[in-house]
Amino acid sequence: GGPKVAFAAILALAAALRIVGVNYAHPFALFSPDEQSIVPRAWHMAHGGGLDPHWFDYPTLLMYLLAPFQAWESEPSYLAARIVVIVLAVGAVAASWWLGSRAYGGAAGAVAAAMVAVETTHVAYSRMAVTDVPLTLGVAVALALMVSGRIELAGLAAGIAMSFKYPGIFLLVPLVVVGWGQWRRLAIGLVAAAAAFCATSPYF
Repeated sequence: GGPKVAFAAILALAAALRIVGVNYAHPFALFSPDEQSIVPRAWHMAHGGGLDPHWFDYPTLLMYLLAPFQAWESEPSYLAARIVVIVLAVGAVAASWWLGSRAYGGAAGAVAAAMVAVETTHVAYSRMAVTDVPLTLGVAVALALMVSGRIELAGLAAGIAMSFKYPGIFLLVPLVVVGWGQWRRLAIGLVAAAAAFCATSPYF
């Protein structure tokens, strides 16, 4: 049907905008400082360095996601890492559709996804192996679950968002608002947030 075609077209547009130019700065070391902090640590994890990054300017989840794709690389691969982030970015576009649809209906979902697909900052940061775009995925998923009344799962998603980048902790504010008066469910959601963060950034 029409909505499915529109959804697929928006995701394809989002992917195309982000893939073009993803290999910029090679072979020169013109990476962002955050990429230079994250990608080599992910590579080191995949090559016997263990799961403790010994560095906590950012939480650890993104490094854990990048590490398996560094396993066959002889040196840190920024291209491989950026491709993983592009996949997460397209996921954020899809999650924006879900959030808009749950909150205001299908048309709003399409508009939300289209806006995120072409938003210049999101497109630019999707080509960097840094934490910002993965955080947007976590935020959109957590908010969509909150709007759907799924408080416990929203807490889990909030903890995962926090494990991408610390400002995800602010998702606990709307979680408390949504769960107010449903104390048992809210408590489970908050425990789930803490557990998800600890499980995915265990050395923090």
